[in-house]
Parts: sequence; C-alpha cells; structure tokens
Amino acid sequence: DNAFSRCSSLLSVTIPDTVTSIGDFAFYNCHRLARVNLPGSVTSIGRGAFLHCYNLGEITIPASVTKIGTRAFRGIKSVRVSAENPVFSIDNRGVLINKKEKQIHSATRSISGYYTIPAGITSIGEEAFLLCPQLWHVTIPAGVTTIGRGAFYNNCNLFSVTIPESVTTIGEEAFAYSENLKLTIPAGVTNIAGNAFTGIKFLKIAAENPVYYVDQHGVLFNKKEKQLVAAPRNIAGHYTVPDGITSIAKQAFMECECLRSITIPEGVTSIGTYAFSACSNLEEIKLPKKMTKIGMNAFSRCGFLTAITLPEGITTIENGVFHGCRSLKSLIIPRGVTSIGNEEFSNCFALSSITIPDTVTSIGDSAFSDCRNLSTITLPDAVTSIGDYTFVRCAKLKEVTIPACVTKIGIGAFILTKTLKISVGNPVFVMDEHGVVINKQKKEIVFVPKSLAGTYTVPEGITRICNGAFFACSELTGIMLPDSVTSIGESAFCGCTKLERINIPRNVTKIENSCFLHCKSLTAITIPNSVTCIDYYAFYESGLTEIIIPESVTRIEHGAFSYCKKLTELTISGARTMIEEDAFDHCDAITSITIPQCFTADDVNRWFGWWAKPASCEIIRK
Repeated sequence: DNAFSRCSSLLSVTIPDTVTSIGDFAFYNCHRLARVNLPGSVTSIGRGAFLHCYNLGEITIPASVTKIGTRAFRGIKSVRVSAENPVFSIDNRGVLINKKEKQIHSATRSISGYYTIPAGITSIGEEAFLLCPQLWHVTIPAGVTTIGRGAFYNNCNLFSVTIPESVTTIGEEAFAYSENLKLTIPAGVTNIAGNAFTGIKFLKIAAENPVYYVDQHGVLFNKKEKQLVAAPRNIAGHYTVPDGITSIAKQAFMECECLRSITIPEGVTSIGTYAFSACSNLEEIKLPKKMTKIGMNAFSRCGFLTAITLPEGITTIENGVFHGCRSLKSLIIPRGVTSIGNEEFSNCFALSSITIPDTVTSIGDSAFSDCRNLSTITLPDAVTSIGDYTFVRCAKLKEVTIPACVTKIGIGAFILTKTLKISVGNPVFVMDEHGVVINKQKKEIVFVPKSLAGTYTVPEGITRICNGAFFACSELTGIMLPDSVTSIGESAFCGCTKLERINIPRNVTKIENSCFLHCKSLTAITIPNSVTCIDYYAFYESGLTEIIIPESVTRIEHGAFSYCKKLTELTISGARTMIEEDAFDHCDAITSITIPQCFTADDVNRWFGWWAKPASCEIIRK
C-alpha cells in the first residue's frame, strides 16, 4: 500500500511479470505519471491505486485481473479491459462493469451528458459515478436492486436519475452533494441510509411507499422507525419536527444554511452524527428533556448558536459536538456526564464560561483547543485523564489546577496556559521550584510556565521533553539538557524568541516538527551524530548563522530550515542525506554550501525551492 504515493516527479513505470497485486493507493497522486504497463501476472488492483493520476491518458486491465478496489482509476481519462478478462468489461461509454457480479464498478471522470446503464445490471457499486462533473442524467434499468455508498456523490451538474421500481436499497451518501438533482424515490425502496441525500434540495417519494414519506417542507421520514431521515438543503427559517418522531438521523440537516431555529418534540431521544453540522445560521434549538444521546459533531460549525441547554439524561458528550460553534458563550454540562469527547468545544472562540460536573473523569484530545476567551476553568476532583492538546491556544487561560486523581496529561495539553498547579497528593505529577511540571513516572517534562526566564537546567534523569513543553517561553535565554534525554517532542521550544543557547544530547535521534520554529535568537546549535532526521519546519525562521549537518542525518524534510534569513554557511556531510524540496527556501543570506561530490547543482537549487540558491552562493565540493 502507498508504495509510490505522491511521487510527483514519476513519469513512467514498468512493472515486471512477477508482480501479482498492486496495493491500495500504490500510485496515488502521481499527477505527472503518463505511462504504466500492467503485466499479465497482476490479479488484484487495490483501492485508489491510480487515484488522481490525471496525466495518465489510458490504462489497460489484463485478462488476469479479478479484483479491483473502489476509486482505483479515478481521474484517468480512459480505461480498457482485455477481451479475455472473465470478470471485467468496458461498455461503449467507457464504464467499467463487473460482469460476474452484474455490477457497475466505476465510470471515468470524463463521462458526460446522458447515460443509460446496460440491461442485466443488478447493482451500482460504491462510488461508481463519484465526481463525474459532466454527467447530466442517468437512467437505471429494471432489475437493479441496490445503489451503493457514494454511487452518485458530488455530481454538481447531475439534474436527474431515473430509479426503477426494482430498487430496494440506497446506500450512505449515494446522492449526497449532487445539489441540483431532483429525485423521485419509488415505492419499492425500503432501506435508505440516513445520509443518502445530504445536500440535495428536492426529493419526492411515491405515495405507495410503505416505509418513507416526505412532508410539505420536503423533509424525509421513516414512518416505520419514527425517524427524521433528511431535510432538503434549502429548508429555511423555522422548522418544527412533528410529534411521534423518536430520532433524527445522521446528517439529517447538515449544511441547511438557511435554517434559523428548530423545535424538537419531547419524544425525540437521540440526534445522529453531524445532524445539524454547518447549519451556519442556526441561532436557536431546544433539546427535549428526555434526550439521552447526541452524536458526534451534531452541532459542529453552527456559527450563530449562542446558547444551548443540555438535557440531564446525557451521560457522554461525543467528539466534536460543538466544534466550531464560534458564538457559543457559556455552557453547563449536566451532572451524569462522565466524559468530554475529542474536539468537543474546539474553536468555540466566544466561550468564556463552562461548568464541568464532578462526574466527569476524562477530557478528550483538543476538547477546548482555540477557546480564545476561556479565562478560567475548574477541573473536578474525579478527572483522571486530560488528552493531547486539550487546552492548546487558550491564550487567556491564566491558571489551571490539576486534581490529585489526574494520572495522564496528554502532549501539548496546556500550550499557552501561563501557569499550572498540581494538587497535593498527586501520585504522578510534581512541580519543581520553577513551576515546571514533571511526570515522575515517565521522567518527562510536561509543562513549563510562560514566565520562566533566563537559563533553565533540566534535571538529570529526564528522558523526554514533551510536545510544546517550552512553547512560547519568550523570556527563556538558555537550556541545559542532560544526556539522559533521548527524545525532544514537536514544537518543544517553538516561539522561544530569546533562546540563545541549547544543547542536543548525544542520544537524540530526531529533531521533530517545528521543534525550534521562531527561535530567532538561536544563532548556533550542534547536531550530534546520533540524529538521523530533521523534520518539517524544525528550524523554520530561526536565527542560525551556520549549520553543519552530520553524516548520520539521512533525511531533511520540507521547510526544515526555511526563512533562516541569517544563515550564511551550510555544510552537508553525508552523501546519503535525502534533502526535500524547499528545505532551505528563503535562506537569502547564504554565501557558501559545502557538499559531497555526489550532489549536483540542480539538487542544490531544488533545496531552495522556487527561489533557487542565491546567485552569489559558492558551492564547495569535498
């Protein structure tokens, strides 16, 4: 899987006749790939194997191939099939058919106008006509019983699909986001996935249908399960859910941007995932008192929702329920809730007050990330676990007290929080005299107060500096790391703008993503021979004036030294060092580069991206 994924410079591939399978996304996004042969030994082609290979004009499937994954050829102009293939064939419009299963497998992106599915087909496969922007109308013949997941997903110019009486099942997102489509569902359809019609404006149901009906607003219901299935995207103003309904399906009102308020009757006990997501003008919603379940991201990106009362029966707040509710100002979490999910209140910019009950034991990853106005929060004594990046970028959060029962604080959980306090009796976390929080079990630096100034010596025995531990410690000028440190996390010293001195211990093997980003006062650093990788943006916009890359380094990622405007001398010691494009872009002051003989001038220019190396720069070969 992913063997040549995103190899953007790959032009042609010759596959030997020893190869029997091509994995999932094997050549994904090789957008310059123009030629590939499939030998007669290949029997299986994985999902998305040639997805987005837009320059690949044609591909021929040999007789040996008996299995092809979804989206295998999405983006290719033309697909051919050997006449001897026992399983697959191509019709006169270039549509790939699984003749063994009597199924439409996939159409090419270039299919256009009107298309009639051949007689004898019994099902339309997953994503068969996904993203066919020139397709206008499809006639489905009698005999087809199933329309698969995403079969007609996101076809902006598809205005009609004729569905026969034989169809009984319509899968998830089958017609989603084909926003100009007008559909009539026949009486034979008895199974429709909850999000089959997300984003559609017009839907009609045959009056004889025993399971489904549409009300005067175009809202689709399952009368058997007493469920609201889907609302048309153009539903506007206020809507009242009828009495007798017990649940609202996933994505039912998703992206209904003109919906302003909704009344939900007391009988409704559950709201599905993404049910009201991106209802960007929804201002008011009242939840029934007996509701027990709200699905993941149910109200995410409801930008005008300022307040909501959660029913007492809720015990778990799923991931992302209020993510991106930028106008939500305050919330009381009912007693009985035991966990707060990942990204639960992330990007709730206006949230300034929240009450967490003493029943909550865990707070998920990024639960309150980017809550810019959250200035105080009280964590109840029952909390044992705080996830990764839980309060990241809560810039107004001045102080948080960690209860005695907390045994896990995730990476970067309190980036930008000014001060942490540890309750007496906590068995895992301690605070030193500088306010630095240490996980004494894992021997990690977890948090550093933003007020830390001058030079700080990390205690002997510490093995890891956690992600973002010293993030934005803008008064810190020096760090002394002991040899016991073997790992320095992502963004560990990011934004330490006055940091002038730091040593990298001899057992560290990787300089992580954004580790020294924006360390503008850091003019020199020694990279030890233990380091094998310098990750993305590791020294981005730092103050380095010269750098020696040791022979041990085998990879330097994109942007690792970008915008190091004071960098004048660069030495690459190893002939095997792979340096990605743009690794040194905008290093305008560089005057000399020392490299092994194997690197060419083109290689060096590629390191500097579009800008190429400065014209006055001297290349010294050793």
